[in-house]
Amino acid sequence: MTRIAFICAVAVLAVSCKKEEEVAYPPAPPQDYTRADAAAPETGAAATADAAPADAAPPAVDAVTKQLLDESIKARAKKEAPGMKADGELFSGVVASGGQIESPVMIESKKCYSVVAEGATGVQELDVQIMARPGLQVQLPGPIIAVDSMQGNKASISPCWKNAFPIAFPATVIVKATQGAGAVAGRVYSK
Repeated sequence: MTRIAFICAVAVLAVSCKKEEEVAYPPAPPQDYTRADAAAPETGAAATADAAPADAAPPAVDAVTKQLLDESIKARAKKEAPGMKADGELFSGVVASGGQIESPVMIESKKCYSVVAEGATGVQELDVQIMARPGLQVQLPGPIIAVDSMQGNKASISPCWKNAFPIAFPATVIVKATQGAGAVAGRVYSK
C-alpha cells in the first residue's frame, strides 16, 4: 500500500469515527425485568373466579327460577305495560350486589317502550334503565333515556317511554341489582 493510500485510509477511518462520536442517542429507558406473573399461581375456586374476563356475562339462572321470574313478569306486564307486546326474549342472569345484566334493543321511531324486571330472593333493590348507544346521529339530552321509579326487587319503566324522534336507534336495556344479589330478569315491551 502506498503512503498516500495509507493516509487516505486513516483519514476515512478518522472521519467515520468522528461522525459516530458526534451522534448522540438518548439513553435507553430503564427496563423492569421482573415478571408480572412471577407470583405463584392460584389454584382452586379463587383462580377460577379470577380467570373470567371482566366483561363476561353473568352466570345463567336455573330453569325453575327463570320460569318463575318469567311468569311474574308476564303477569305484571298486564298492568305495567298494558296493550304492549313482548319485544324480544326474557334476558336474565345471576348477579352480585351492584351487578347488572344487559340486553340490546332497537328503538323504532314513534314506538313506545316499557321494561318489566324482577329480582329473586336476595335482591333488595332493582333498577332499570334504557341507555342510548354512543354514536347517534340525533342529539339526545343524555345517554340515559328512561329509568324506573320503583323501589324493591321489582322494577319497570311504566308508563312507556315514546321515541319522538323520526329515526330508529340502537339502545341497551340495563337491569341492575343495586342492593342485594341473586337472579334477575327483564323483558322489553313495545307498542
